[in-house]
Amino acid sequence: MAIWQFDLTFVPIGDPMPVQGPDGHEARSFRAHKVSAAKAWLSERFGAPREVLEDWFIYGPNDGSRVDLLFNPDGSAEISARIDARSEAVEFATALCELSALVDGQPFSVEFWKLLEVKPSAIGLALERSRAAAFIRDPEKVLRGAGSGA
Repeated sequence: MAIWQFDLTFVPIGDPMPVQGPDGHEARSFRAHKVSAAKAWLSERFGAPREVLEDWFIYGPNDGSRVDLLFNPDGSAEISARIDARSEAVEFATALCELSALVDGQPFSVEFWKLLEVKPSAIGLALERSRAAAFIRDPEKVLRGAGSGA
């Protein structure tokens, strides 16, 4: 992940929040029938995906905002998104809300460790408060903070 990217993972409504572990977090998976609907919608919205590794597909550009599907052997999958803070994100946030509604999911901010409302404004506010957006506003300040352990 680049410092100017803001990560979201999606949680099926009614499922527990992701679990933090020593190597990050364990995302929740969506059932195969929801993932099938997501694949069709994502392909229509963003074009054909790229398979970057076995069972890991990216919809959208490598160097911009995108949605990732990471498949499990049973056809279920984790759904996540990376929002590029260097560009306008309103349209992409709206698309993420449409995707959330389609799969009966809710966006979860890994950085803030909280569920977000399924509203473009809620995703936009989280992005605005993120480290990615802080980096875009003042890269030197963010990098100085990272160097000091802050």
